[in-house]
Amino acid sequence: MLKLMIASDNSAQGVGEVFTGLIEQVGLTAQEFHSRLQIIEGNLGSCNLLDSLKRQRVPARHNHTSLTNVLPIPGAAHTLWNMAQAIFLSHWGNEKHQRDTGAWRSLHGLGITAEKPVTKKDFNLMLSHMEKVHEATILFFLLTVMGKVHKVLPKELIKMKSARIATIVEQTYALVFSGEALMSPLASKCVAHKNMLLRVRDFATVIEAQRAMKAGDCGRLMYMWEQWAVMSQALPKLPHYSKHLPKLILLMKTVLPPSLAKVVRSSLLICPTGRAGHFVATDFYLEVQNYWLKYFFNHSGIGTEINRLKDVFSINIPILRFLLQLLKIESGTNVTHQSHKNKLDHLSIMNFLRMASAEKFGELNDLGYTPTAILDMYHEGIKKLQDEYESGAQGLDRFRPHSEGIYQMYEAREKRARAMDIDKENAEVLSEHSGSVNNDDITT
Repeated sequence: MLKLMIASDNSAQGVGEVFTGLIEQVGLTAQEFHSRLQIIEGNLGSCNLLDSLKRQRVPARHNHTSLTNVLPIPGAAHTLWNMAQAIFLSHWGNEKHQRDTGAWRSLHGLGITAEKPVTKKDFNLMLSHMEKVHEATILFFLLTVMGKVHKVLPKELIKMKSARIATIVEQTYALVFSGEALMSPLASKCVAHKNMLLRVRDFATVIEAQRAMKAGDCGRLMYMWEQWAVMSQALPKLPHYSKHLPKLILLMKTVLPPSLAKVVRSSLLICPTGRAGHFVATDFYLEVQNYWLKYFFNHSGIGTEINRLKDVFSINIPILRFLLQLLKIESGTNVTHQSHKNKLDHLSIMNFLRMASAEKFGELNDLGYTPTAILDMYHEGIKKLQDEYESGAQGLDRFRPHSEGIYQMYEAREKRARAMDIDKENAEVLSEHSGSVNNDDITT
């Protein structure tokens, strides 16, 4: 862990103070620091700040003033939180109408009291609610395919043969997740049913991204990011992510060399405990360390002195956490490390199924209320990209990654490698010629 650094609120001065602190702590000279690739991961505000500073310093006379060796990337956790919030809000529904079947009604059917997630308070709770709504909706459609949606669900798991399970899964996929489902006669006639199909598809991207991050699978995460890069063009209140997320994907898949792209992907997720299935985003782990830093600062004692907090406490956060847990164990308190997993009990599932049957989920709704149609964000995103490419003189240049200095460093390294190969080949040729000359051919 690096020491806590105090930086100015001024953008240029603050960045300079942070880089100066990094140079002092890692033991590099300024020339060595600015001649190496530096991956800066954080929230989108930090990425926008560094990008704006890089553009202001072009052309630059020196490497340490150009910042072209700095690659700012948005953190995986912040990307998940903001995209999930935008998707959740788009499918929330109208709470003022009792017959509305948005996400709020599904939460109410599960017995969960939740407020509309308009503020950035508890992202983990928001993701938990999305996962519960998603799994309950899929369970309803599975029971619909099995013809048991109106029957009492037993508490014990139903035993079936693998062939029967595969058939049910295929039929459920065709009914809910396939492209033909959105163009079915029921979806075209019933707005509520089409909204539910879009909700299942959009929520699935969030759940898959979250589980891919826990598994440490960057490939699955990148696949979800590619879908979000298109959806963000149509989702409201995401002007910066709609530009930076496609730019990051193009940077890793097209612009950067495979070796540097692998470095960027490897820096997105870490596993602090070393256990399988317990990966977290790097920026999420740093947020946890930041929480403990605030914990020690807010409690009375020597930790409230800023210099001691910066020089002693900030670099020893893991040790201090372990000491606090050790004190709890010695005092007789149980310290339980748990993995947060969502579980729906039998009562909540039955309440949801009764609500779904009353509101005629998956049927032509004739209850006299037509909800507001939700846009297909993926389809609308494709249309906006096409319109922007056809109407604008610059096409899609706003997605062009800004990484001239990083690619120049790679080209310089490749140029040196090619020069070494050429020198090696020339040396071999000269040695061959020198070896072919015999003493008998030399005349005096």
